[in-house]
Order: sequence, then C-alpha cells, then structure tokens
Amino acid sequence: MKLTCKCCFTQAVSRLPAEIVGWRPFLNVLVLSASLLTSSTLGACRDPSGANGSQETRRFSAQKGNRLIHETSPYLLEHSHDPVDWYPWGAAAFKKAKSEHKPILLSIGYSACHWCHVMHRESFQDPDTARIMNENFVNVKVDREERPDIDEIYMRAVQAMTGSGGWPATLFLTPDLKPFYAGTYFPNKDMFGLPSFQKVLVTVQQSWHQDSAKQIDIGDEVARNISAMDSSGKFATTIGDEAIFTALQSLLKNVDTKYGGIGESTKFPLPGAISLCLRAMASGAAGSQDRLCKSFVTTTLDKMSYGGIHDHIGGGFCRYSTDRQWRVPHFEKMLCDNALISQNYLDGYQLTGSPYWAQTAKDTLDFCLTELISPSGAFFSSLDADSQGEEGAFYTYTREQLVEDLGEQDANWFSKSFGVTSDGNFQRHRNVLYLTDSPDALAHRDGFTLAQYWEKMAPLKKKLLAQRNKRPRPQRDEKVIAGWNALMVSSLVKGYKVLGDEEYLNAARKTARFLLSKMYFDNHLHRSWAADRAGGEAYLDDYAFTIQALLDLAAVDFDPSWLKGAKALNTVILEHYLDQSNGDFFYTADYQMQPIARTRSWYDSSLPSGAGIEMLNLRRLAQITGRDQYSARVEHLLGLYTDAMKTSPVAYASMLSALDYFLHSCTQIVLVVPAEVSKTKEISDVLFGTYSPNTCTLFFKTVDHSETKAKDRDELLRDKKPLAGQPTVYLCQGVVCDKPITDPAVLKEKLKQLSVEHKL
Repeated sequence: MKLTCKCCFTQAVSRLPAEIVGWRPFLNVLVLSASLLTSSTLGACRDPSGANGSQETRRFSAQKGNRLIHETSPYLLEHSHDPVDWYPWGAAAFKKAKSEHKPILLSIGYSACHWCHVMHRESFQDPDTARIMNENFVNVKVDREERPDIDEIYMRAVQAMTGSGGWPATLFLTPDLKPFYAGTYFPNKDMFGLPSFQKVLVTVQQSWHQDSAKQIDIGDEVARNISAMDSSGKFATTIGDEAIFTALQSLLKNVDTKYGGIGESTKFPLPGAISLCLRAMASGAAGSQDRLCKSFVTTTLDKMSYGGIHDHIGGGFCRYSTDRQWRVPHFEKMLCDNALISQNYLDGYQLTGSPYWAQTAKDTLDFCLTELISPSGAFFSSLDADSQGEEGAFYTYTREQLVEDLGEQDANWFSKSFGVTSDGNFQRHRNVLYLTDSPDALAHRDGFTLAQYWEKMAPLKKKLLAQRNKRPRPQRDEKVIAGWNALMVSSLVKGYKVLGDEEYLNAARKTARFLLSKMYFDNHLHRSWAADRAGGEAYLDDYAFTIQALLDLAAVDFDPSWLKGAKALNTVILEHYLDQSNGDFFYTADYQMQPIARTRSWYDSSLPSGAGIEMLNLRRLAQITGRDQYSARVEHLLGLYTDAMKTSPVAYASMLSALDYFLHSCTQIVLVVPAEVSKTKEISDVLFGTYSPNTCTLFFKTVDHSETKAKDRDELLRDKKPLAGQPTVYLCQGVVCDKPITDPAVLKEKLKQLSVEHKL
C-alpha cells in the first residue's frame, strides 16, 4: 500500500540517494494494514477500548494547556492547548510507554507547514480523535527544525514505507522507539485515496492489541535497516574530474529543458545542483557538458524568477512549486531556502551580468532583512503558508482586489504582465502573480525600453505592497536556528561582495556575533534560540554552516575573531562528530543521544549535507593553516563517496562541490593592511569582481610586527606584511607566492591571467 498525500514534502523520492530509494522492507506490514483499513469493522470507527473507554483520566485541561505549554518551540506551543495529551520528546513519554506497554504515536512537523496546520485543525483539535489518541497511545510531538536528528531517523522510515517523505510525519513506535507503521498527512475522513486518521488509529491499536510481538519484530527490522543505511562506501583509489563529469551526465539527462529544474510536476529550486553546475563551468570540470550546464542554470534561474514561486511584490521565494512552470507555489517562506537561492542568483549574476538576476538576489536578501530579522540581528526561521486559515491568502489577488488597489487602467496593464484573470489561477478565483514572459519581452510588447518598463512597474508594485501589508499576516516562526542563520551570513557576505552594499556586510557581522555570543558557550554551539534562551545541542550541519559563514566573513572583513571562531568550532567537529573507525562524520556528537541509530550527514535534502560543507571547510582551513592532515581527511572522505556521487548527483551536490574545490582550489589570496588603514574599497572591489568559488581568500590587519607574533600566524599569513603602509595583496599558488601587489590595475590584470574564463 503506497500512501500518497498532499504534504509539505521537500523532495521527491527520485531525488533521494539510491541507498534509500531501493529499501522496501515494510511491504508485509503495509499489506496487513491495507486489509485492516478496508475492513468493515472500521466503518463506524468505534472506540477500541469499549463503550466506557480507558479508566485513566486525562490529567490536563485544554484550557490550561498540556505538557507542551512549557516548551519554547513556536510549533510545539501551537499544540499546547490541544485536547491531545501531548508529550515532548523525552524520558517521561518513553517511561509511560514502557510501563503501560503502549505504542508511541509520533507526530513530526514544523510551524510553516500548511498540511501540518490542516491535520492540527481536523484531528488534533477534535475531541473525539484526541480521546482515541489519549486512551490508546503515548502521544509525542516534535518540531523537526528543533530536532532534525529525530526527524532524520524517522523520515527514513516514512520514505521507505510510503515511497515519499513529508510533513506532517505520522509514525507509530514500539516502546523501544522503533517504528512499525508510518505515513504523513491523514485526513479526518476518507479522501485523497487515504483512510481517515481515526481509522488509522483504530487499525494500529487493533494490530498492537492482537499481536504486539509481531509489531515489535517489524520495529526491530526497521531499526536494523535504518542502521544499515549509514555504512560508508568503499574507498576509491583515485578521485578526479571524471566523477564530476559522470555526475553531471546523470543530472543533466533529467532536467526540464523548457522550464528548468528537474521533473515534470512538483518542482524544487535545488540550489545545490545549480551551484554545482556553476562551479563545474568555472573550474572546467564540466568539460563538453558546459553548454548543457549553462542551459540548465539559465533556464532554471530565469523561469524561477518569472514564476509565482518568486514573490514579485515583497521579494523572496516560497519553498517549492506545485506545477512544472513554477507558477503556483506552496506558500511557506523559509530562511534557509532564501539564503541558498539568493546565492545562486548572485553567482549567476557575476557570470552573466544579468540585471534581473541581480535584482532578484537583492529583493531576496532585502525580504529576509525586512520580514525575518529580529532586533538582535539574528534571523527567524520562516513565514507560514497560511493566513486567515487559508493557504496563500496573504499573497494572492482576485481581479477585483487588483482594480481596487491600482485603479482600472493600471490594473489592466499590470494584469497583462502578471497573468491576472477574473477566473484566477488559484483557489476561489484568486491569482498567484507570475511574469507571463521575460521582462525584456514584456517591455518590447508595450513599446518600452527595459528601463522604462521597470520605471512604470515600480510604483505599482510599491502600492500593492503597501496594501498587502494591511492584510492579516502569515504567522512567523520566531525561532532562531544556528545553521540557517549561518547560511544567511554567507549569503549576506556574498551580497556585499557582488552588489557592493555595506548594509549586507554589517548585517552579516551582527548575525555572526549573535551566534558566537548567544548560541556558542562552554565550547558548544547550540541549535536554537527562543524565548531568550538557547535550546539543545547543535548538529553537524549547524557547526559546518557556521564555520563556513565565519570563513566567508574572514574573506571580506579584518576582524580576527571570525577565523578564530571557525578554527574553534572545527576542533569540536573533529573531536566529537568524527567516526574514528573510518574517518566519516556522524550527524550527532558523541555526547548526544540519537534513537535506533547514530546517523551520518552524507546526502543533501533541502539543505546541503553537513559532511559536504565540512569537506569544503577543511580544505579551506588546510590552505589557511598549512595543516596537510585536513586535506588528507577530505581526500579520504571524497574517496568513500565517489561511487555514490556519480549515481546520485542531486543528493550529493554539496560533496561534488567539495570535490571540485579540492581538485581546483590552487589559488590563495591574502589582503594585508596596516592597523591604521580602514579604507580598502578600491582594491577589495577588484578582488570581489569575478566569480571565483575555488579561490581561498583571507583579509588580515597587522597589529603587532614582533617576531613572536609572526611565528604564531597561520601558514597562509606567515611573512605577509603591507608594503609602504598600503593595502597589499599576495597571490599564492600552493606555497609559492607572487610579488606583493598594491596597484588595483595590476591586481586586476593578474587575476585575469589566473582565472579560467567560463562565461554563460
């Protein structure tokens, strides 16, 4: 039985690594469940405990709140007044399940998830459904953004059982936390080809009551298979561009050549795949596939920016598109998605000079700085897909609303550009705004130059934004996540380099200082911040993304704390996340508990893998510090996953990018200035002027010229000093450096000689 649902899934099964896609150990239990769910005994959905139900009395009131009332997660707090006797993930729930020999009902979701809200309204706020849950299960709620370690394990079971993964995730566990049945969204009545949630509850309870030993056996089998997924590959004796070339072949044969992206229906932005193609073109690793990479990148970035997945009024991107043309999105807006997507547009702009891509990147960064920023400088997690109880209500327009906001004449002109009709392209005659053609084509249609077209459009969009801001707003998840904030720091740094806006650099500094001062203490980084306190230990991706962000800052800013912080965090990874037996990385630290199995972070999901980003970090740190053992570790890890990278390029995009960097990162650049110099714009603009993802750059300000201090410097900084009190650039190939350069014109010419010119 394959359960398909309209859920907030992040990726189709076809985009998952073969190791997960090919695993189907659950067919026996699914057939059993299918027969039970269609049994006539469930027609009335009777109380499985009998007419009087359980003798246990619920020990909380919905008015006063359940056990979630003391949590800090906004998502858990949303459920704190449900009639369901929710437990947070923890010892109290597990003890109850064991002592009463009850299965655990595990529900995993997140605050911006539309279908999580639907199931909340339909089932978790329904007293009859809650009664069945309370009397027969120990009910546990998890915020996947707060506990990605829990989500990682149990989403694997959902994917294997249903053929896809998504949220809300609904699993039934043995008291030993092993899943024996799983799905995603279940409706409150039979629809979408799914049984009602009450039917599912009754069926699972009956299966457990009739033969709990069999369900425990199934759970044991699940646990064994989840553990087996994390065995590393066999080491490849050689690694090289051939792996990247082969991976690109696999990637490019699946692209949608007309609308970009991958697939023919639901579309995800896939920033990792786009970044990989951009890197491979710049390094030359794409080889004869350069033209196909170019077509994939340009078509995808163009069509996404024209589509309804892009918020043309307020900036930023929604999580994914429900159609091939990128027109109708799933409306949740996530910090992490916008951080990664903005980097794609910035990189693409550097390669093409496309002004629309530059504007799209700027609008996306500005959206984050307007809608997701906190007063402390940290960024909140997301905006909900829903408002006023409806998906997309904040972002969509009826034809009448547009006329009311703009007037008849302007509304008519605007509608031709953005596909607005009286019938609408969304629910209840509402319209998702999308560009019906490229901006150049639309300008030509109306007899305008492109500048004239935007000059006419700008005040209309401004007027619509002002009116839209008067609508009831989507809920904002005001939880700060370390790794997502680090991704945003990297994006802001890139925005400063490419667009030249110092506001982005100042924002990046402020966010990084928040991470180091509020979420990093006692030599540990913490995952989240909410209600004025840090919560939970960070995971591998939090550490890896934060190290990357600090190294990115060190490449544009002279504050030495960035490099110092990156090295300290990297030490934590090597001491607590490294598998000493084979050199691989675990997702959790050796002091963190992870149920069933201690998983590894080896494939990309909606985020880059922690292991892939850490490989990039180690290579950069090797170049800065001179520690060859870092590069040796990267080479070993790349060898472990070479075969997997070739066959699953989307899932291993960040590792492939690390491979490209490892093979082609031969240039290091150091900008050294005296302590009294504060202005370096002329020479730094030259350094930032080209797309060079495989160059290691470091900014350094000399404070003490003593021999002792010089000896303590990292290898890349040793013997580097400013000439004649001027900002001075050192260009190095490995351990050999050219003569220091102080003239921006000379530097520009030298960089041209060093770069491989690959223009789209």
